[in-house]
Amino acid sequence: MLFNFEDANLKTLEEKVRSEERLSFDDGVTLWNSFDLLG
Repeated sequence: MLFNFEDANLKTLEEKVRSEERLSFDDGVTLWNSFDLLG
């Protein structure tokens, strides 16, 4: 499934998720601060 993120910061998180890497606390903060609700 492909997503077009409005928030470019989510692209690095997508790569982590696809490679099954654990997200860090800072990744969670990035998600929390994102305005891209569908991303």
